[in-house]
Amino acid sequence: PGARTQFSINVSRIGTNQVIVTGDVTQPNAYAISRAGTAMDALYKAQGPTEKGSLRNVQVRRGSRTVGVLDVYDYLIRGDASTDLRLENGDVIFVPPHGPRARVIGAVLRSATYELKPGENAADLIQMAGGFTADADPGRVQIERIIPPAQRRGLGTARQIIEVPRALFTNGAVSEATIEDGDLVRVGEVPSHLAARVAVE
Repeated sequence: PGARTQFSINVSRIGTNQVIVTGDVTQPNAYAISRAGTAMDALYKAQGPTEKGSLRNVQVRRGSRTVGVLDVYDYLIRGDASTDLRLENGDVIFVPPHGPRARVIGAVLRSATYELKPGENAADLIQMAGGFTADADPGRVQIERIIPPAQRRGLGTARQIIEVPRALFTNGAVSEATIEDGDLVRVGEVPSHLAARVAVE
């Protein structure tokens, strides 16, 4: 208090860490990353996971320990970088093969194929897809599922259609709409025809 001299310090040059990005990435290699760099920076350097790589289980390994797991969906879909770990020299970023995947099409904002975590259901999948469009009908959501060969009873039984209850999107009836690997979720639109019409002239 009362000092007549003040000073400020700015960082003019930041060193680098040598890290290794390996697994199912486009360009696995050793990279020089800024000491302020994170796992996402290393993924950018390696041009991201391949088609077979996981976006939800990117592991940061330090020595013999896994010190962090990055879910890229948090970053891409929700803008949440809280799990994007700051890297240290010698860290290994490992991208394993992707987990179960399901596709959502129809009246959603981002029709695409999404990787699933255990316990995620149809409502979670639709949330990943940006939610319903204005003309979507939550009462017309179906899951198309491929039945394992051992459970098929004959010709025409390889696929199963499951109607998703509307209640899933209002009170979270999770157990009634689990998603499995390879599922296709269709979201229908509100019908264009009217159930009843009155004309006033």
